Amino acid sequence: MHQTIITNGTIVTPGETFKGNIVLSNGIIEDIEKTDGSSTLHLQSDNYETVNAEDKYVLPGLIDTHSDAFEKIINPRKNALFPFSFSFQAMQPQLLSCGITTMLHAVSFNGEEGLRSNENGLKIAREIEKLQLSRDASLRHFLHVRYEITNEEGLTVLNDLIEQKLVYLLSIMDHSSQYDSPYQLDKTVGLTEEEVFQLAEDARSKKALIDPSKWKKLINTAQNQGISVASHDDETKEHVEQFRQLGVTISEFPLTTEAAQYAVDHDMFTVFGAPNIIRGKSHKNSISAKEAVEKELAAIICSDYYPYSLLPSIFHLHNEGMELHQAVALATLHPAQALQVDSWLGSLETGKTADLCLVEHTPEDRVSVTDVMVNGEWNFVQRKGNVRNPANSVHS
Repeated sequence: MHQTIITNGTIVTPGETFKGNIVLSNGIIEDIEKTDGSSTLHLQSDNYETVNAEDKYVLPGLIDTHSDAFEKIINPRKNALFPFSFSFQAMQPQLLSCGITTMLHAVSFNGEEGLRSNENGLKIAREIEKLQLSRDASLRHFLHVRYEITNEEGLTVLNDLIEQKLVYLLSIMDHSSQYDSPYQLDKTVGLTEEEVFQLAEDARSKKALIDPSKWKKLINTAQNQGISVASHDDETKEHVEQFRQLGVTISEFPLTTEAAQYAVDHDMFTVFGAPNIIRGKSHKNSISAKEAVEKELAAIICSDYYPYSLLPSIFHLHNEGMELHQAVALATLHPAQALQVDSWLGSLETGKTADLCLVEHTPEDRVSVTDVMVNGEWNFVQRKGNVRNPANSVHS
């Protein structure tokens, strides 16, 4: 039996934050104790390592329920498309450095040309599947399927992915009325302005011909496989209610206070973007994530498109007066509950999988991850040293 003991850390559990120690055995959290001057930890083996977490927070690994950041790695510039396998490998150290141990890659099946086509969506999904099964995976890679209801041609592909148990989250989207907006124009990947406007016209034409029973059947198929389903960009309580009646349990990025409040009042998980917490406002003039948290309308925060925002947003909320364990839960326990994996992920509790990170938070409000453990293995370790610019010594 191999054991790891993390000592002297500031441990964040679902209910409180305290100074203490953790024992990890074979990838499982075996024991957690508060530091009170005398240890009650019992080692079961001589084969153990000790990690001193003095002056560091010990957090559960972050669970990012929605991120399309991989698109910018695959396609950083127009006509510059990198191999999918290379791109996901390149992302892994970046994600770990953000404290993210479970990433739900939000793959769009919009029926568009380019990166969000059905063909490329399927290739990306298969790449995620390949990485899941590979020894090269240094964190958990899950597939989040984003389905545009005007994309009837994509239903066969998505039903196959769901039946093969490759999907962890399904979002139902309708952007047909938004393609003319500057926001949507900017988000559409790899298309010219003329192509986007043509896409808008096509989307509205397709919407008029949609048979709602088909995407409702997709929801039912997912639910039968135990997959959580989310609505997207809810604007009114009627829109939220429509999906709630279908058994949808998550409202992603509600656009108004009315929609968010209705979702919360009816026990749905609401998801907001961490970038908006850092920036202090929504980039499309909707209800801000910070406002949603302050009004207790946000159950989950995700990185959306910028993984580097997720961990700092937690400490930003803490600096604003939120209890740290409550802020941490927005990116750990609550996502795990929404995805129905909280029996083994999402918090530092005995019996759960050892996914965690050690974090430094300086008085200057700098947040950095020094160590990340996934399934009991240290997959990211960063030791800091003093780096001098040689020019300084010349001119000093």
